[in-house]
Amino acid sequence: MEQDEIQFPVSFNSCPNCGSTRRLVGDLLAKEAEKGRVPPGTKGCVLQQQTLIGDPATAMFGIPVVRTFFDVCADCGTVYCIEAHLGKAVQSATPNIPGGGHGLLGG
Repeated sequence: MEQDEIQFPVSFNSCPNCGSTRRLVGDLLAKEAEKGRVPPGTKGCVLQQQTLIGDPATAMFGIPVVRTFFDVCADCGTVYCIEAHLGKAVQSATPNIPGGGHGLLGG
């Protein structure tokens, strides 16, 4: 293994700009869990991005992807990566509906 190789999953617990651990969606979900409105331990983010790592035309059983999850610092407003996971995307015959995501983190 090369020394510079990234080990997944990757997790960042504080804002790279100001060092705060307060996050808009993360803190909101924690308060909602305290009130019993969402299950305890529910994690979330403001944005999810899935980046293809391979050529979809040659993938037989799934396309390698990096799933990156972002939240916003509650103190300075910086958008930053909170988690990144390696995974596989499965090609689907069902179209993606824009705006259909709910912002909850998945593995």
